[in-house]
Amino acid sequence: MTTTRETLEAMEAELIQETHAFLCDVRDDAATYAPEDIADDDGSPGIDVRLQVMDDGSYEHHSGDASYDTDHRGFWGCGTVAPEDDDVALTALAREIVAEVLDSVE
Repeated sequence: MTTTRETLEAMEAELIQETHAFLCDVRDDAATYAPEDIADDDGSPGIDVRLQVMDDGSYEHHSGDASYDTDHRGFWGCGTVAPEDDDVALTALAREIVAEVLDSVE
């Protein structure tokens, strides 16, 4: 099976829901770190997150330094989770990440 835009659109609600749950977990983890330990180049605390959707429709969530991602297949969406992000912000971020994945499919 090859992932098409139509396939991903059919999975969109599931992807948003699963991505939101993942982002909540990352936010909770981020809150356990000192802000300076998870600060990006401009000093804002946060953890990078990514959604990878494979050609067969399976997907994985990744967090942390993207340079450790060794599997570059499929379609990707990314963002940053801050410790102070609330559920509304994380829902919006989940939607943005899934939209990025959809935009990368022909």
